[in-house]
Amino acid sequence: MRVSRTAEKLSVYWQELVFGSLTACSWRDKFSLLYYTLRFHIRNALRGGGDQRTAFTINVRIDGGMPTTLTLRPFAGDLFVFYEVLAFNTYRIAPSLLAPDDVRTIIDCGANIGITSLFFAARFPRARIFSVEPHPENFALLEANVARVPRITPIRACLTGTVQGSVRFTVDQAAWGNSISTGPCGVMVPATTIDNLCNQNGISKIDLLKLDIEGAEEQVLKNGTFLTRTQNIIVELHGQYGFERFRRDIAPYGFEARNAHPPDTFMITASRS
Repeated sequence: MRVSRTAEKLSVYWQELVFGSLTACSWRDKFSLLYYTLRFHIRNALRGGGDQRTAFTINVRIDGGMPTTLTLRPFAGDLFVFYEVLAFNTYRIAPSLLAPDDVRTIIDCGANIGITSLFFAARFPRARIFSVEPHPENFALLEANVARVPRITPIRACLTGTVQGSVRFTVDQAAWGNSISTGPCGVMVPATTIDNLCNQNGISKIDLLKLDIEGAEEQVLKNGTFLTRTQNIIVELHGQYGFERFRRDIAPYGFEARNAHPPDTFMITASRS
């Protein structure tokens, strides 16, 4: 078992190395990406710390498109998201499931530092993308990373199922793993519902809704009036909220849920039947 896990890790590291060498634009970018990736894995292996404010900037080609400038924090989890989304195609949806030219509006809930939004922008060239992220440090990087793509609109807010002015949000987990706080810890951030977001931005139809909101999926989907204007969903579920409960909550709105079927998709998806 240990040999198998070691072989699996080595395979992942090799895939990251190959991907980095192909996607980074210059030798300087390739070196920086390799250097910080090695430090990231060594730190994790030794269970060590690292200054989460440390950052580096590289130019990469996302989904084979034009060069994109990205700022990443190697010790805050950004490299994990970088490889998950871009190297391992976590949010890829096969054209047979969703034709790229048909997608005009995407809402990216849990946008983190913008990597998935940039991937969607490259994959769906006619889409406007609304990128929702509550974490203040993540949001600052999101704004910087998508600044050169006018089709992407960053929105600093925490997604909730019911209307609230603000909520307390944790900031002590990995940058991709914080959530609404049920205690006194965290920072206050603006809150919004998907319906409010749509009304404020003149969105009558959501062609693709991406949900990765660290456990708030159930609260949001149980108050799912916005699903009447939604065509497709790609979601990462957390905790006790599994596939069957997800399918139950979206079924009244005419959705059919599908478990992940690589390589068509690595996430749970749903579309109107």
